[in-house]
Amino acid sequence: MNRELIIYTHGNLGQSLVDAVALIYGDEIREVVKAYSNEEHSIESAFNFFSDLIDPEKEYIFVTDFPGGSCFMVSRKLVQKKENMKVVTGLNMPLVFGFLSCKDLDLPLNEIAKKVVGLATEAIM
Repeated sequence: MNRELIIYTHGNLGQSLVDAVALIYGDEIREVVKAYSNEEHSIESAFNFFSDLIDPEKEYIFVTDFPGGSCFMVSRKLVQKKENMKVVTGLNMPLVFGFLSCKDLDLPLNEIAKKVVGLATEAIM
């Protein structure tokens, strides 16, 4: 299954993190890890933007910086309409590393998301 990680954060946090991960993994990660800022959207316009962006033939893990903010609100609204995505909050570099190492496993998206969260959580000391 073709999977992508969508990172939606306040300000340039997501893009800065993708840039840092690309220094380690290489720029090719940008094909499957994409970052967007809430600075360009209201909640409604972000919902419409991501609704149009999401390909029904792909699976997505949608990551926000923290629960409860506007980015998270958009993600919760999207996941109610899109069956091919899971939502994770608490963005960190190990989460992105975990996605890159697990995205091609022959597992359901829910299991991939659990593995990614587990790897990200284990990295916090």
